[in-house]
Amino acid sequence: MEQIVLFRGAKSPRNSRLRAIVALGLVVLVAVGVTSTVTAGARVPAKFEPADGSIYTGAGQSTEAIVQMVNSGDPNRQPMLVAAYDFLNPATIANVNVYQPQEDILQAHNYYPGSILQVGMELPKSNPTELAAVGSGKYDNWLRGMADTYKNLNQKIFLRIGYEFDGKWNAYDPAPYVSAYRRVVDIFRSEKANNVAFVWNSYTPDADSTDPTATGYRYNGNPMFAWYPGNGYVDWFSFNAWTKGFNTSWFMAQAALHGKPVIMGESSYTESLDTGYTFNQWVGPYFNSVRSSGVKGYQYINWNWPLYPISDWSAWADGKYTSSPTSVAKYNTEQKNSKYIVRNKSYFNPMALWVGAARAVSPGVSQAGWATSQDEASAQSGYGYAPVAATSSYGDGWGTFWSNAPGTSQLTVNVTVPGGSAGIVVLGGYASYLGQDVYIGSRKVLSGVQPTGPVKLPFDAVDSASGTLAVTIVEPDTSSIHVNSIGVQKVAPKAPAAPSKLRVTSVSTSSVSLAWKARSGVSVYNVYRNGQLIGTSPSARFTDKNLAFGRSYQYSVSAVGAKSGEGYPSATVPARTSGTLVDPLNTFSLTDAHAGNMALDTSSPENFAGDTSRLVRTDPSDGWFTYRADGLTQVSFVLYYQSGANSVYANVAPASSGPYSNIDLTASTPISLANGWYSATYTGTIPAGNNVIGIHMQGGDGTSFANQEIGQVTLNN
Repeated sequence: MEQIVLFRGAKSPRNSRLRAIVALGLVVLVAVGVTSTVTAGARVPAKFEPADGSIYTGAGQSTEAIVQMVNSGDPNRQPMLVAAYDFLNPATIANVNVYQPQEDILQAHNYYPGSILQVGMELPKSNPTELAAVGSGKYDNWLRGMADTYKNLNQKIFLRIGYEFDGKWNAYDPAPYVSAYRRVVDIFRSEKANNVAFVWNSYTPDADSTDPTATGYRYNGNPMFAWYPGNGYVDWFSFNAWTKGFNTSWFMAQAALHGKPVIMGESSYTESLDTGYTFNQWVGPYFNSVRSSGVKGYQYINWNWPLYPISDWSAWADGKYTSSPTSVAKYNTEQKNSKYIVRNKSYFNPMALWVGAARAVSPGVSQAGWATSQDEASAQSGYGYAPVAATSSYGDGWGTFWSNAPGTSQLTVNVTVPGGSAGIVVLGGYASYLGQDVYIGSRKVLSGVQPTGPVKLPFDAVDSASGTLAVTIVEPDTSSIHVNSIGVQKVAPKAPAAPSKLRVTSVSTSSVSLAWKARSGVSVYNVYRNGQLIGTSPSARFTDKNLAFGRSYQYSVSAVGAKSGEGYPSATVPARTSGTLVDPLNTFSLTDAHAGNMALDTSSPENFAGDTSRLVRTDPSDGWFTYRADGLTQVSFVLYYQSGANSVYANVAPASSGPYSNIDLTASTPISLANGWYSATYTGTIPAGNNVIGIHMQGGDGTSFANQEIGQVTLNN
């Protein structure tokens, strides 16, 4: 049985109406089957809870949308909350043991100094098996990586776990949802991510209903508290609201009964959910409801909804109020209320320019000639942009982009900045399988990069002397170059100086450890690999993990002030993952490529001295697999074979494209195994300058090609 504390004293119900609501809430809880013991007592304020009557302002839910809100608003009334999303989605997680941070989560403290993150965390949707797997521990290592990333941001974070838990579009069954929610919280607490507050976010503030047409009809008709993880797992209650006026009395009563404050997760003007009103008619009543409801925070989503690839949104209105000067004035007037918690102008606004490339094109548009009307952009005075001979495409609707003209191998974006200024260009593009070189003017700033997110390119007064930065991306061939965003981040005069004495302290086959001289007045340090932000650290050290073997990298570090924001990065230092790599060949994850006739064999380990996984051919043609690593020096591998079937060779090359040449292999004395199988270890020295090795099996006819298999491979560099 759960004990719920009703607060008293300074936070007690202040009028008979609220007392009546609380009393009614007790009846409702009993009616829906929630058994609770209610006792009087002073409520301890929740994590990050402001004083009664104060309300966090919020902006969402993409970089272009938030920058537009900040740049069009009063510098003394910048939003305190900024929205981002994280995804525990089995379809997009390459390795359940490795968490990959979302770029907008990593960058929020750089783009919006002093802000608080409000993160919506998606759990496996319409997938009861994987939702249950979260609760049973399958994703524990992934969640530990997430918790560690959040902790090292050194920033307050509201985390809405499985947001809109009761929405039919998520299809979260209550029991596995509760188990998954608790698992997330338990892991975050075990990792000491004390900067995170846990938020239980319903899609609606409406009372439970058994009418399937009512908003209060939750997934499969369950009552809201069927999804409740328990008071010990929830810091805040939350709901989403989309109408100009909303009734929160039932929801606020439930929160009061459980001793929890309330924050709004999402809200926006959509018109179709609140018909008959323009944004300018909607905004006043909406904020009246915010202020009178008792909530202590909200997030407004500044989006043009029909442009995104969700069918339900196609009938929604354009909620991007920043497109209209009249709407901007209306919104900014509402922000003047003294109840709102904001960031004033002592918090530096570094985002001089941000462009969501082709973000305003309609669904289905592909390679249309570029025009500024196709983008979503925000520019401070003196800043601008123009891609050269670019086309605009909708893509999948989430990653809209500019691309180079067909048949060309480069794309240039001319960025306007004040002549003689310095700052940082932020370039967002899709990964290139060949690698891209990036230039500012004629100066190469990145070489052969394969980014998975935006890269940052510092520029100085020499680069900007003419008032234009020609940012050029070059491919080795005529592949399509995609740019989905570009921006300019200013550096405040009072921002921390670049860290000094950056050095590599150790390397392994899959990690690089760094250290640098600590600076005073720093809230957190950013760590960049090949120009891309990969993590943060509150201290002057960092270990970059889960790297590929034998890869060369360039690292730099910048320091961040709590109000002044990010300073310039340090000089770069090179590093290469190296050592002895042992591949048990239980997956292809460590290999670079393999022939289509190569397969993993896990049968009959008793024939192979207990080796539980090997590579075998599925037909008589030459079977091969390759590794790529800088500075290779030696290879060895185990060959299992039956009499006369030991036909293998190895070849090496400077790059995957060749040219290849064979190397000498020395075989150990064969060892007799079970059922006519033998094993021998083959060893070879790799000549300097070769970074790719291929191992081949050949020979055999239609019945004997499977009489040889390759076991453990060992590489040195």
